[in-house]
Amino acid sequence: MTKLSSIWKTLGPGFLYAGAAVGVSHLVQSTKAGAAYGYTLLFVVLLSNVFKYPFFEAGPRYAAATGENLIQGYQRIGKWAVWLFTLLTASTAFIIQSAVTIVTAALFANLLSIKLSGFAASFILLLLCSLVLLVGKYNWLDSLVKWVVILLSVASIIAFFRAQSIHTEVNLWPDWLLDKGSFLFLFALMGWMPAPLDIATWHSIWTVEKKKSNQGNLNLRDALRDFHIGYWGTAVLALIFVSLGALVLFASNQSLSGLSGAQFSQKFVSIYTDTLGAWTYPIIAFAAFATMFSTTITVLDGAPRVADALVPVLRSRPNNQSAVVYKVSVLLIALGALLIIGLVTNGNVFSTLVNVATIASFLTAPLLAFLNYKLVFSRHMPAEAKPGIFNKVVAMTGLVLLSLFALLYLAYLLGIIHFN
Repeated sequence: MTKLSSIWKTLGPGFLYAGAAVGVSHLVQSTKAGAAYGYTLLFVVLLSNVFKYPFFEAGPRYAAATGENLIQGYQRIGKWAVWLFTLLTASTAFIIQSAVTIVTAALFANLLSIKLSGFAASFILLLLCSLVLLVGKYNWLDSLVKWVVILLSVASIIAFFRAQSIHTEVNLWPDWLLDKGSFLFLFALMGWMPAPLDIATWHSIWTVEKKKSNQGNLNLRDALRDFHIGYWGTAVLALIFVSLGALVLFASNQSLSGLSGAQFSQKFVSIYTDTLGAWTYPIIAFAAFATMFSTTITVLDGAPRVADALVPVLRSRPNNQSAVVYKVSVLLIALGALLIIGLVTNGNVFSTLVNVATIASFLTAPLLAFLNYKLVFSRHMPAEAKPGIFNKVVAMTGLVLLSLFALLYLAYLLGIIHFN
């Protein structure tokens, strides 16, 4: 029992990762994949998790081995690496926050059964998240996310096994036609599967914070165990969400395409009520909202921590106003996300923000992956802490695939590739 208690205390950053990852990529995109294509895209989801693994693992590995976050590591590679990272993260920070917030806003309104505009619900949520972060900070966030992730995970696993027992004669492995719609969805799915690659940097910062809160008692083994629980746990959940979409929605010819935020949230909760019973509605509605709330607050915490870590690196001197930088960044990210939500006038703000955010992250992923690869296999990484040859092969393959897919999408944007 003492050993389990000791392990539990070392957990934290991995659950924060899970809190950020099990959001749009899982509840929205994975469920949509199953609803639209049955089991066909399961392999894509699995491969995306496998080939992005080394780049996410770089965060906790480097932090636990050196006591530095990835941004400090980029500085050791060269100033160009820090500026490249700054440009990439600045280009996606606000759109990522707006996308996760609009999804949470839809589930929030559905939970309370009230009619609120996406902007009004987003304002309430971002105000609440900002207050939690500015008052409670890391320890509060650490405790909150662990239980939220566990709650939805248990509910989803039960729903999955229940859905398996429902007899259906529908072919859940349909032929996949690569048309314009499926081509664009494929990139939107892979963009945040399992999560935006920016989270690797956040994870390194959370690991350093965890190490401090444990009086330095967080070794590489503990950090990687925590990471593996969070990473592979969310990978399994992604497969479960695809399966739930296939078993419940695809099998009954129900689509999630083109739905507004309110319609999506109702349809998503119906997956669980159809398989587990109507009595589960309040439990699942709360679990779905709580999960997305954890994503929203984790993302709102991550970007300001990056800004806080960037200031001393860019200025080449200690940051004497660390708390101020963090607080101002929280408010700026929240206000920027609200501005984007307010400015998007497309009839379906929900789908527009989700698709733009996920594809933007997909296009920046190869460069972020390259920075992490270069750092963990450089002389700045302690030799005993460097990943093994298998990880290196997976990382190199992942770099090639991410780059090829990004070029493929750019070719489509430039009109080199056409669809009927």
